[in-house]
Parts: sequence; C-alpha cells; structure tokens
Amino acid sequence: MGKIVLFLMNEKGFFVLENLLRDKGAEVLECVITSQDLNIKKDYYDDIIELCKAYSIPCYNKANMPDLDGYKGYKVAIGWRWMIQGDISRLVVLHDSLLPKYRGFAPLANMLINKEPQIGVTALFAGEEFDDGDIIDSRSAMVNYPIKIEEAIQIVKYLYYEIVAGIVDKLQEQIELPRIKQDNTEVSYSCWRDKDDYIIDWNSWDVDKIARVVDAVGFPYEGARTSLNGEQIIIDEAAPHRDYHVEAAEDHIGKMLFVQNQHPFVVCKDGLLEIISAHYLDGKSILPLKKYRSRFGK
Repeated sequence: MGKIVLFLMNEKGFFVLENLLRDKGAEVLECVITSQDLNIKKDYYDDIIELCKAYSIPCYNKANMPDLDGYKGYKVAIGWRWMIQGDISRLVVLHDSLLPKYRGFAPLANMLINKEPQIGVTALFAGEEFDDGDIIDSRSAMVNYPIKIEEAIQIVKYLYYEIVAGIVDKLQEQIELPRIKQDNTEVSYSCWRDKDDYIIDWNSWDVDKIARVVDAVGFPYEGARTSLNGEQIIIDEAAPHRDYHVEAAEDHIGKMLFVQNQHPFVVCKDGLLEIISAHYLDGKSILPLKKYRSRFGK
C-alpha cells in the first residue's frame, strides 16, 4: 500500500494522528503537513510536531512544505483551511457535517446554534466546488442540549478516527474507496464566522439562542462577547429561563433584573438569561457584580 500524506490541524487532527500511529504504525504515513491556528486558544500545533518527532515522521509547516505535485498516493485533510495544490483525484477531505447538509464553513458551531439533534463527520473526495465531491464514508452521533462545543469536539474526534482508520484499512487491503454521489436536492450551506459573529444580539435572538451561541463559540474558541455597563466581557456559561414574564420586556432588554447565587438574571425578549460565568478581557471574573442597575449589551 502507498503511504498517505496527512494535512491536519487542531485537536481532531492530533487525535487522529495519535491513534493512527498507535493502531497502524508510522509506516502508513508519508509525511504530515500542519499549521498554527490563531483563531483558537489551543491549536495543538506543537503537540503535532512533537508527536511526529517521536515517531520519526517528516512534519512540515504549510509555509515550507515539500512539492507534492508528483505524489501519487492519497492525501487526507483534517481541519485544513487552505486549497491543496496538485492532483486532487486522490485528495480526501473530512468535513464536520453530514453532507450534503451544512456545506461550507464552521458547520459544527452552526449545527449547535441551530440545535440540530444529530452531529457528524463526512469523508469525501475533493470536488470542483467546496464540499460537493463524492462521499466515501460518514458517521453520526445524537446529541442532547445544552451541549458545549468542547463536548461536541470530543464526540466528533472519535468519528474522525473511525473514518480515517477505515480508509487506511481499505487502502492496505487494496480495496477501492467508495464514491457515493451527493443528493443535490438536500444541499444546505454553512457560512463562515468571525469575531463579529461572537457578539450577542440581545434584541434579535431569543433567550435559548443566546445560550446556545454561548455554548457553541466557547473554548477552544474565543467566546461569546457582549458589554457590561460599557465594558467588553466574554460570557463563558449561561442558562436560559423562559418561566419568567417581564412586562414590556422589549423596553428592558439587557437589564439585570435580579441576582441569585451571585448569578445575574438578564432580561431577554422572551425570558431571562442566567449568567453563570463571565469575565472581562483581562481574565478577571465579572462576578459578583459591583452595580445592581447593570446593563448588558450597552
């Protein structure tokens, strides 16, 4: 069997690499290409490099990767954000959704925000457009809410490894990888997210969505942002409460109504948001609040 080249980043990439080396050995890998991810707090870049060193596997940063135009084996991309040049006929991409749903960017975060009952991973051949190639394999898991993205990553990283291990087994046995056409009548798209999308929209979002956004953009990402009495903060954990009726709530959105166990309860358009944990940008907790008449979002 020809060796594979891994393009990988972040915790899911590290987990696949670690388990692949444990179960299949270094002989299945030609080399590893990796890169830093400045958008998350822990990107596993150094861990990937050290693991490759321990197994004597060539490992390159994407900025100085070798020319792979003549490479005839399979390439597998996990968490990779850039175009991979050269022949794509044997380029396998792993995507954080059950295609053809959620083609595109940040699918896992967007699925959690939308409260999808099922999350999953798809392996597909690279196509002419993003995420439109033939499907090789997919795995899924049911989830219960509330769920933080860190928990969801712990679930999907096992799905990633199951898929990659299955691909390696087929290649070792010289079994042709499946090619299943996507159902284009079922396609949906997932849009990219940046720091502006981490800002809580108190006026438009219902209380449940605010809580789900807090969970979906938390660690390892930078967290849901808002302001407290004019100062920027990040909300780490929050819980929605619909069992409170606030008269003319639309006139008081963002105001703290009362405190329980040092947790402020903030008026939303259809309930109250309990802020369980939050911090200023310098890392200091906002709790307990110093001012009773506090406003969030202004």
